[in-house]
Amino acid sequence: FAVLKHAMGGRFSRKALQALLEAGFILEADGDTLAFSHALVQESLYAAIPQKVRRRHHRRIGASIEAIKRDDLGHYLPNLANHFSLAGHRENTIHYSMKAAKRLESMLSFPEAARYWRMAVDQIGRRDDPRRWDASIHLGKTLIRTGELAQAYELALETEKSAQRKRLEDVALRAVVIQFDAMDRMSDYTYLGKAYQICEMGENIPTEIRARIVHQIGVAEYSLSHFDQALDFFGQLSTLQLGLGNEDLVSSHVFLSSIAKTRGQFDDALERLEEGLIL
Repeated sequence: FAVLKHAMGGRFSRKALQALLEAGFILEADGDTLAFSHALVQESLYAAIPQKVRRRHHRRIGASIEAIKRDDLGHYLPNLANHFSLAGHRENTIHYSMKAAKRLESMLSFPEAARYWRMAVDQIGRRDDPRRWDASIHLGKTLIRTGELAQAYELALETEKSAQRKRLEDVALRAVVIQFDAMDRMSDYTYLGKAYQICEMGENIPTEIRARIVHQIGVAEYSLSHFDQALDFFGQLSTLQLGLGNEDLVSSHVFLSSIAKTRGQFDDALERLEEGLIL
């Protein structure tokens, strides 16, 4: 109610508002909140407003939320992103959609977070804007969380290519890691080439990420019965100075034990299992 009154300024009419309430077009919800009585009522009234006027209203409502709710904007970030998007205010849309997405991520609301990351990516487009990379990487990670693996892969592949053209190696690496993660979760062993590519991208790869990639290459090679190659990659994990309890390191000993057992090397198989238990 306060936001509506602020947005309308001197044109606000309590009498007109009361008439809408009595006619049943809108209802009083909790506190000072107003709501349409039915979605069809909202859609019909909204469609009757010329687009130019709609945009102006959305911009005023966004500005009013900023003014009235400035001490509690966190709860209104999605509303702000939506209103400024519908108002055609690109800069505010990017600003609030990214903030909304981060907040929703922190609340584990990944489908909604993906929606606002996508809004930011769409608004930024192909402009030479550093926020483009942050939004694209976050969207890729969020799509993996929501199980949209093919979309995450395609977005990350496009981001990698764009970042390479700009010589942004760190962004390209992060995009390649997302591609690997998506392909890994799809059990698509064509990711081996992508995994090898990551391993060749230098020393900038965090140890934990390198360990997971090396481990998964070993798992893939094991699944394909390429035991010599699997041994090589599982063996590399011991050189990465991983801490005790690292899941990839422990798992590698289980696979090494299985390979030894397959080859009839039972003492070695038992030793590998014991080492895994110690880790």
